[in-house]
Amino acid sequence: ASDHYQGWGSNVNLDVESAIKLADAMSSPSCQGMTGGWMEDIIQWWYPEQLAQVTAGTNMPILTGEDMYRFRELQPFADGNKIDFFHPDQATFGGIHEPRLAAMYAYERGILSALHCSGGPFSFIASLHVAAGIPEFLALEFHYLDDGAYWWFDTVMDGMPKPLFDDGFATVPNGPGLGFTPNAANMSANRASTWTKV
Repeated sequence: ASDHYQGWGSNVNLDVESAIKLADAMSSPSCQGMTGGWMEDIIQWWYPEQLAQVTAGTNMPILTGEDMYRFRELQPFADGNKIDFFHPDQATFGGIHEPRLAAMYAYERGILSALHCSGGPFSFIASLHVAAGIPEFLALEFHYLDDGAYWWFDTVMDGMPKPLFDDGFATVPNGPGLGFTPNAANMSANRASTWTKV
């Protein structure tokens, strides 16, 4: 996958023609040959007609959704065939139920889902549960897998398989709730100075 083609945090986007040319170039074997991948947010999702033109104009799959909130923001994209893949983040899309509801709606219209996750280990586990309920799930993006500063993620959760990741895969815990017990001592040891048991 490939990401961020606009001025991040701004409304500066590629024009439709340039976005299509870039997507075609990225899918070419002479470039990266991203066969089986996608381009994420090549144009920001709040420009739906332009994004639909890019989707229709290239064979490279186009993905968006990480900044959407709730099902109602996805629905016009799914109904209008404006994207190839959907990409919500359970931490910001509306919890566990809402992204799964939207992903199922998208799936019924031929749009597969990946999940965005830029949160911590608890958010990652919640995302695993969402992913487990989505047919033909593509991938769960997680930013900290290769960052040595986050070795402690495994230590803040008890009662689930470790390590969290094994050769690119993660096991969905099957205990009550999200399937783990927070380890307060290890959370405090890694800068979580205050937390509330729910």
